[in-house]
Amino acid sequence: MKTACLILALGKKYESLGLCAKNSFKKFHPDVDLFYITDENAKEYKSYGINGSRFGWSKLYYAMEIMSEHSYNKMICLGADTITCSRLDEFLDNNKDDVICTLDHNIQYTYFDGVVEDWQTVTADYVGEWIVPKCKNHIFSPIVVVNPQNGKAKLDWTNFAIMGDDYEDYYKDLHHQGLVFDSHTYLNADVICFNNVSFLRDLLCFHREALKSNNRDLLGHEAHYGEQGLLNFFVWGQKFINIIPLGKSVPLDILRGVLKVEDKTQIYKTGIPEFSYVFSDVVYNVRSKSLRGIHPKPEEQESVWSEALDKFYIKNDKLYCKEARNMIDKQIKVWHYCCGLGTLSDSEFEHTVNKWAFEYFNKDTHKFFTEQCDCGDFFQKEFKI
Repeated sequence: MKTACLILALGKKYESLGLCAKNSFKKFHPDVDLFYITDENAKEYKSYGINGSRFGWSKLYYAMEIMSEHSYNKMICLGADTITCSRLDEFLDNNKDDVICTLDHNIQYTYFDGVVEDWQTVTADYVGEWIVPKCKNHIFSPIVVVNPQNGKAKLDWTNFAIMGDDYEDYYKDLHHQGLVFDSHTYLNADVICFNNVSFLRDLLCFHREALKSNNRDLLGHEAHYGEQGLLNFFVWGQKFINIIPLGKSVPLDILRGVLKVEDKTQIYKTGIPEFSYVFSDVVYNVRSKSLRGIHPKPEEQESVWSEALDKFYIKNDKLYCKEARNMIDKQIKVWHYCCGLGTLSDSEFEHTVNKWAFEYFNKDTHKFFTEQCDCGDFFQKEFKI
């Protein structure tokens, strides 16, 4: 398939950080056309400044433009805060799925549809009891469950949001079926591969229609979670089209309209390289940052990240992370900082990148990034914008 990769590095902060993203991808993929977009060349594209889109959405508009105008069949999109650590075979060899997504932190995606009480989205620094709002519908991502005897995995559409902290009965029921919990399937939008420009076009159409809807819940969800929230809704919401009736959910009705083609509903197929996570030998995104795969509370981040990154090791010129709970150690295919860098001032940005570089990563990882990923002297000197 004719393949390209897009890395969007707008602004001096991301252009400085993105050199590792650019050089590392080129190192492992000399045969793939790389589009590295910075302030210097962004205006050459029709997607420049389109609809005043925020950074994450802009990347998708650039991707669709490049795919359409240059007739690419496959488009890999990587954040400027990534480092490619190997050839991305799971992207390149999968030509059957419409989109290949990678896993975010090990939590369930949940969209609260038709909230009927005062409630606001919980942020990462939220302190207090988790309260599930009263709402008309839940749209959520499935859970992966696996048979530990044969390694066979399947999706289980159980809504964790309504369980609170009482999971005991659920786990007992799985045990009686000879199954165990594997992981959640919350998708991250910063490491992704599109095999179908129609998927990308429909996702962007869904976004535009969502913005025009004036639906409070949907607009709030998009404002907080951006393209990642609507990507998860677009992918996992397809399951609920035939469950929640027409007229009972504004975002689902929008999705139905976008996917409707000549009286038929287009259902897109999604691949996940890390499926199932327990038995996967690769990790493509943020789960290498934590031995448990979850996003730690603010007061725990330094200890959790230090513990996980200190255990990174090199074997046969490949970078691996240690896993907890007797899982298989995983080869890190893509390192993703994923720590809210875009919200930081220049000085905070520099401080955070240097903290990762010189306090979290061990010496073996420095050596790997330098020698295997063509990061040059990035990890030998203080980062400056």
